[in-house]
Amino acid sequence: MKRALSFFLFMAMVAEAASQNPFATNAFYDAFRKVYADGQKGFITTKGSRVNETGIFYDNYKVTTLLPGADSGRLSLPQVLGFPLVTYYFKPSATLAEAEKKAANLQAAVKTAWLSPVSEVRKTDTLKNFLFYKTYFYENEDKAKRFESVFETYIVKDKGKYQLALIINGKNEPKAVKPEGKPRLTETDPAKKIRDILASMDKFFADEKNVQLSQTEYYTMYESRTLVYGQKCKLKDRKYEISWNFSAGPEVLSGPEEAKAIYDKLLAAFTGTGRFSFKPEVKEGSRTYVFASELVTKQFTSSRYSLLLEYYNTPGLSSVSFLITRQKF
Repeated sequence: MKRALSFFLFMAMVAEAASQNPFATNAFYDAFRKVYADGQKGFITTKGSRVNETGIFYDNYKVTTLLPGADSGRLSLPQVLGFPLVTYYFKPSATLAEAEKKAANLQAAVKTAWLSPVSEVRKTDTLKNFLFYKTYFYENEDKAKRFESVFETYIVKDKGKYQLALIINGKNEPKAVKPEGKPRLTETDPAKKIRDILASMDKFFADEKNVQLSQTEYYTMYESRTLVYGQKCKLKDRKYEISWNFSAGPEVLSGPEEAKAIYDKLLAAFTGTGRFSFKPEVKEGSRTYVFASELVTKQFTSSRYSLLLEYYNTPGLSSVSFLITRQKF
C-alpha cells in the first residue's frame, strides 16, 4: 500500500512539473537531441526545402523536425565560411515578463535534454531599433572564450509583441587538413589584382564569368577567370546583386600565420584603392574581420558595393577570405 501511494505521489509531482513547464516532455527532449546530433554532421537530415529569401552569407531552408511547442523553424547554411545553425521560433508573448517565463521553461527543458553541465552568459544586444535579450550556453570556459556556444535563446520585441527563439549551433563536415609548415600561397602584386577585380566589378563581373558551377531559381554560380593567391574564386549572380568570393582554407594554407599575412596584404590592397569606407576591425574569438562599403561621393549618395574581409587563426583550421557584393543599380 505504501509503495503504491509513493508511486502515485511521484507521478503527481511529475505531472505538476510538466504542467508548470510545457516543454518538459520526452517528446521535446527526443526531438532536441535528434536535431543536435544531426547538427554535428551539418544538419543533413534536418534540411528541408529552400526558403525564398535573399541572404548574403547564409542560405535558408525549412526544417524537417519541428520541436514540440515551436511555431516554425529555419535552417541556415553558410555560403562560404561560418557554421550551420537551426533557429526555432515560439508563439510571441504580450509582455516581456511572459516571454522571460517562457524562455526560462525552454532553457530548463533544453538543459535537461542536453544531459551535461553548461555555463550561461546573459547579455543584451541592439540591432538598429531592436533590443535582443540573449542567453548563450557553453560547454566550458574555453568554448566561451571563443564564442562557441552549443545553443542560444533570445527575446526580441517585434510588432508590439515579444518573440522567443532558440538557436542550435552545428558543425560543418570536416575537410582534409594538410600539416602546417612554410607559406604556400603567393601573389605577385596583390594591389594590382584587387584593382583589376574592382574594375571588373564596375561592369558587374561580365568578363569574369568562366565555368558555370550551379544554378537555382535564386542564383547562378560561376567560377572566376582570375585567380587570387592561386585559388579559383566564385561569382554568385542574383537578380539584384552579384558577388565575388575568394577563400583559402586549411587544405592550402600552412597555418594561422599565413592566413593573417594574406589578410594584412589584402586589407592594404583594398585600402589603397581609396574606394572604401572601413568600419573598425572586429575580433571575436579566433575570427578577425572588417566590413567596408563604397566611399560615398556627390555623384553616388548611397553605397553600391560592400566588402567583408576576414580570417580565422585556429590552428589546423585557419582560413582567409573576402566577399565583394555589388548591387545592380
